[in-house]
Amino acid sequence: MELTAVYERDGDWIMGYVVEIPGVNTQGCTLDECRDNLQDALREFIAARREQAAAGDRTYRIAEERTRLVEVA
Repeated sequence: MELTAVYERDGDWIMGYVVEIPGVNTQGCTLDECRDNLQDALREFIAARREQAAAGDRTYRIAEERTRLVEVA
């Protein structure tokens, strides 16, 4: 699966976020540090959502389906 990471400078910091998954964002002093932090944030986000699903937390779920993700140019 490919996702889109965006990095922006904010003063002395580099901010990064994943376009397709709101809430997955981070910062770093360098681009490399921000990339590493964003990978960690994405892993933690996915793990937390899996835990919620396994626990039966369906508070926000409106549908569940298998789908093939495609790359958008």
